[in-house]
Amino acid sequence: MKSLVCLVLALSICSGCTDDGVNVSSWDGTPLLDASINGTAMTTGIDSRFRLELDVWADAGYQWDCSFSDSTVLQLETTTTRAMSTSNPPAPGGATLETFYFKAKAEGSCIVILIHHRAWMPSVPPQDSIGFRVDVRR
Repeated sequence: MKSLVCLVLALSICSGCTDDGVNVSSWDGTPLLDASINGTAMTTGIDSRFRLELDVWADAGYQWDCSFSDSTVLQLETTTTRAMSTSNPPAPGGATLETFYFKAKAEGSCIVILIHHRAWMPSVPPQDSIGFRVDVRR
């Protein structure tokens, strides 16, 4: 049982790691949003990109899951995680940031919902949630 818990924890921590070839350093000049976007709307253009950075309790087994109302309008290109600690190596149990990299694909509106939860505990309500609307215009 202990090894199963360790495996699930390790998989959830690594689930935000990027390995799909997206060059995130090219995103440095794109708008960076945070949790204050919750409950609001934003407007962007087709082919525009933006980032959303959220605290994640990865060391406690939490992860953010993202869903869209219309995946033809908006695409999640990748996610990354990084420790907020400046120590090397980062302090165990330290705060972690997860960054979501979005790209507007077509004109329209899309609702984005993110939940912060322990994926292996579906009967437990999420610890937090973020929701916002993206309007994509020409």
